[in-house]
Amino acid sequence: MEEKKLRPVNGQAVCEYSGKRFGWLTMGHNGCVVLSVYNALLRMGRPVPLEQIHGIFHRPWKGRLLGVRLRELRSALELLDVPYRELLSASQMEEEMKPGDIAVMIRWNRTIPYCDFTLEQGLPSVRDFADPFGGGHGMAVERMEGGIWRVYNRYSNRGYHYDYKQLSDFMVSDVSFMGGFLLMPKTFAEESEKNIDKARRIL
Repeated sequence: MEEKKLRPVNGQAVCEYSGKRFGWLTMGHNGCVVLSVYNALLRMGRPVPLEQIHGIFHRPWKGRLLGVRLRELRSALELLDVPYRELLSASQMEEEMKPGDIAVMIRWNRTIPYCDFTLEQGLPSVRDFADPFGGGHGMAVERMEGGIWRVYNRYSNRGYHYDYKQLSDFMVSDVSFMGGFLLMPKTFAEESEKNIDKARRIL
């Protein structure tokens, strides 16, 4: 039988996995981080079936109402033997990602403006803070030649990737950046079933 060719998956709510159970809901509701890890590894030349990545994160007793936490994404990368460098801000991401680099990131869906009365130059200023009740969204980001930012699963209801000229076109500010991991290419250890089983027990 011919092996199925793996391709990037976009649009968690409209893809073939949208109805697959994930926690108390489905992949279509909160499976963005699963897709982000799958797409990132695929684009790095280390394809892992999406069902296998889903199996690492899925726990029937975990509601996943808010998706996957950042620390769980970090643990999954470590248990899959994926070397990474942690990204703490959108500014750092823009500075460190070069053409050919791939990152997995989570951003806040909403920010809320507030008035800062510390009075810079004698006037109050409007700033933003992240709204945790709006949830987050996981994406795989690839830096292309020419400085283009290619984003996989940018929107949950769009079945294709998006290309942006600037990081600010899809990442409003450091405030909306929850966290990310710059994956390190060409230094992967071989994936083993032992690590997959360990991940299932710990996450």
